[in-house]
Amino acid sequence: IPDSLQITPELVVNLVLKNGLAAEKIRFEQQKVKAELFSAQSLFEPKLQAEANYTDSKAETLSISPTIESQTLGLNFGLSKKFATGSLLSWRYNRTSQNSIPSSLLATTFPTTLTLDTMELEFTQSLLRNGWGQADRNQLNSAITKQESSEWQKLEDLEALVLETMKAYWDAYVAKENLEKSLAARDRYDRLVKIVRKKASLGFTGPGELSRIEAEYEAQIQLVKKRSATYLNLVDQLEIQLKVTLPDELNFYIKDPLPPLPELPTLSLENLRAYKGARAKLQQLNLNLEAADSRNRSAFDLVLKTSLTGLDEQASEALSEVTGATKPIYYIGFKWESFIGEDTLLAATKSLQADRNIQKLELVRVIDQLKYELKAHQRLAQAEYLVAQSAIKSVTLRKRSAREIEQAYRQGRQTISELIQTLDKLFESETAQARAIGDYHIALNQWAATRDELIRQPSATTEVKQ
Repeated sequence: IPDSLQITPELVVNLVLKNGLAAEKIRFEQQKVKAELFSAQSLFEPKLQAEANYTDSKAETLSISPTIESQTLGLNFGLSKKFATGSLLSWRYNRTSQNSIPSSLLATTFPTTLTLDTMELEFTQSLLRNGWGQADRNQLNSAITKQESSEWQKLEDLEALVLETMKAYWDAYVAKENLEKSLAARDRYDRLVKIVRKKASLGFTGPGELSRIEAEYEAQIQLVKKRSATYLNLVDQLEIQLKVTLPDELNFYIKDPLPPLPELPTLSLENLRAYKGARAKLQQLNLNLEAADSRNRSAFDLVLKTSLTGLDEQASEALSEVTGATKPIYYIGFKWESFIGEDTLLAATKSLQADRNIQKLELVRVIDQLKYELKAHQRLAQAEYLVAQSAIKSVTLRKRSAREIEQAYRQGRQTISELIQTLDKLFESETAQARAIGDYHIALNQWAATRDELIRQPSATTEVKQ
């Protein structure tokens, strides 16, 4: 750790985004939403199935070809793919090979080894429930929209984190400025104590004059202790947010303590992240509601199926019969299914409708809030700029007044009371100046955050408005 560090707003932002626990948590939350999108996309991924089994049976049956004992080997393979049109295409291949010991009555007519091969291609089209894939597409689009909404929310959360960290930075800056001003005030009173003591030794002071200036000196010592503790506490808080160990000596580098107010163009609310996120969430709820309505319908599916079979004592011959399509089976049919009790389904739909209506109101609230914040933060930045200008001017005037009053006191033309009062006003104005500069920069950051200009891109270097 270096003995000293020049710390800038840009450095603080980069550190909190790189090391901060809050930033890491925001990124993990984003990963959860991405996992939901992958889950929705997996609905249309091909599925491969395989099964192998062996059966040794001595069971008695009523079959027309009874056996005393049989060994059966089964192999099953399947491949299926769901499409966004609500279609399901599946292919299956089954092979059953059997070795058996027939009963004595069929010992001469029933083959002891047989292989049955079956290949089946099936096409199912949803016509009513999830008709033509409406529910599946809405489910996928809902996940995509949620991902989009979460991206906007991630930026909003990171921006709020940066804004909070920048406030901590400026609070620490103000605390250090106040500490330095207190140290300067203590030293100034120390010099005055020496001057008054010298005057007192010559008999040129009034009653209680020395004691009063010494009391003021002690008050400044107390203020230094308090402001030192405040500054160190704020630095510790900054360390926690940045997850780094800062050196004892921090040099706050401010390029321009009082930059002029920027002239920014008028923004369209539709381009702001808060609006985009609320609108995307409303779109997501609409898609969820449409998907639920589609899934609540009765199922009515068209089924087309063709099967090829082959049976022979030789496995190769059975497979040849299948590949030669000598014994096909063709099937066409419709399948219908309906719910008997729909109360649960209707309750879920009503809940989604309520969520959608609530989000509509939330979108209106977001619009109103953005309109207010854009105006309010601009006004605040303008006001803080004027306050900071006035505070700087006030310090200049107080310094001039303090020099003149102190010179007059040394010449015996002013009382110690007037000098102490003048110095106190000077120190108060210096404290107010540091606070005004910090508040102005915080107001600029808030204004930039409202305009989505504090953080511009998810992974790009953060730009901080100065």
